[in-house]
Amino acid sequence: MTNPTSNFGWQMPTATDLVTDLPADFEVFGQAVDTDFVDLLGGTTGQILSKASATDLDFTWITNDVGDITAVTAGIGISGGGTSGAVTVTNSMATAIDAKGDLIAGTGADTFARLPIGTNGQILSADSAAPTGLTWITNDIGDITAVNVTAPVTGGGASGAVTIGVSAASTAASGVVQLSDSTSTTSSVLASTPTATKSAYDLAALAYAPAFTNNFYAGKNKVINGAMQISQRGTITIGASGYSLDRYQYTVATAVPSGTISQQTFTPGTAPVAGYEGSNYALITVTANNGCTALDFGNPIEDVRTFAGQTATFSFYAKADAAATLGTVYISQNFGSGGSATVFTNLTLNSTALTTAWTRYTATITLPSIAGKTIGTGSNIALYIRQPNSAGVLRNGAYEYWGWQLEAGSTATPFQTSTGSVQGELAACQRYFLRTTPGNIYGTYGFGFASSATAAVIAVNLPVTMRTIPTSLEFSNLGLQSGNSTAGIGASGTLTFEASSSNPNLVMVAATATTGLTANQPTRLMNNNNAAGYLGFSAEL
Repeated sequence: MTNPTSNFGWQMPTATDLVTDLPADFEVFGQAVDTDFVDLLGGTTGQILSKASATDLDFTWITNDVGDITAVTAGIGISGGGTSGAVTVTNSMATAIDAKGDLIAGTGADTFARLPIGTNGQILSADSAAPTGLTWITNDIGDITAVNVTAPVTGGGASGAVTIGVSAASTAASGVVQLSDSTSTTSSVLASTPTATKSAYDLAALAYAPAFTNNFYAGKNKVINGAMQISQRGTITIGASGYSLDRYQYTVATAVPSGTISQQTFTPGTAPVAGYEGSNYALITVTANNGCTALDFGNPIEDVRTFAGQTATFSFYAKADAAATLGTVYISQNFGSGGSATVFTNLTLNSTALTTAWTRYTATITLPSIAGKTIGTGSNIALYIRQPNSAGVLRNGAYEYWGWQLEAGSTATPFQTSTGSVQGELAACQRYFLRTTPGNIYGTYGFGFASSATAAVIAVNLPVTMRTIPTSLEFSNLGLQSGNSTAGIGASGTLTFEASSSNPNLVMVAATATTGLTANQPTRLMNNNNAAGYLGFSAEL
């Protein structure tokens, strides 16, 4: 009979085998075992057996990958772990979830808790009072039931997500417009920007202003005698304060310097602006400062309302005998007698460096508003230029000026005189100061009558209407003629106003002489055999 086999297919001897068959059976059995266990041969210390395939007893020796993990410690949100054997770790956050929609939220440093789901429609909101800092709330969906629009707004609706817009503007309907910096577009649907408006203004101003060869027109320049053409007083010696060229006044500080202010004549072709032949300029000469700390040269302009609250530009030409630095340039708003306190505003020039060549200096300023101010008698604004200092005192030297101009806007346009003509400038100056100089030895000023041998009243007609009844007069080398008699007025006589009988167009003066007049006879006020004689009246601001 066939011998049985083992689980590994080895043929086994049986108890019934004949004795003669046992050696052979054991040989077969042993050979099978030896063959099947051949893979157990070999190997080195520390190696382990590993299955090489699914075949029974198919092994191979391999090096054991023991790793270096000695423990598994569970951290935040994880539980379990261990130091030996097969360890198990569990996601504690996952086990905290009990139902669909649950959230895990932090409750503090390294702690968390389950936040159950809210009800349908609720939304999650921050809540510092809740354990997790979060809470479910009912969404406030508002109560708008419809969005209705009117032109130029478009769109709208009564349900769902509605959209609104604004239609484009046209000449027939309002709406959205596009801004443009262009000053040449002909579009009827574009809107100009402030930049375009300013550019158009500047272009218009330049188009309106005549060229240098024909730049006389009245009204633009508020500075009277900006071209320094009128100087009725002639050269003046600098004192504590006063007037020099017409409309130009000066003030000093600390001490009175030695020097003069005079009108000079340009050599033909040397005026500052090519094509505009200025005739005269102002010259300030300081021979000794005497400790003076400031000499301000300025021009008052009648009426403090001038450019109040508006932007204006001041420009002028200047040079010096040597390099120097201009002092403060400022404008005062004087509210006159009985008015509010004077307001001073400094101007910032494009440059303060004086050189020996004519240079134009400009400054743009927005004058303070006069709202809430009280305007008195004789109000004005005045432009002042402080002459250069050196080491804290007035610099000795010579300073020349021409072409003063104050105009509206932020651009310094070509210079022009205030009135547009020499006669206009003279008349404008004589509104404030008038000096008559006949120029011959018996030049006549006015007529009247003698009330006695030593007194006469003379009427002097003025060539212009002055700002007010003159407040002072000045004279030199005058005399009176009554009948065939003459009498000098000067060291031995006086000349005074009769204010009560004067007006801005005619001045009555009382003349007193030592003797020589014939009572009740017509009397003439004239030069006393001297062509340098003069008579002047002041109605300055």
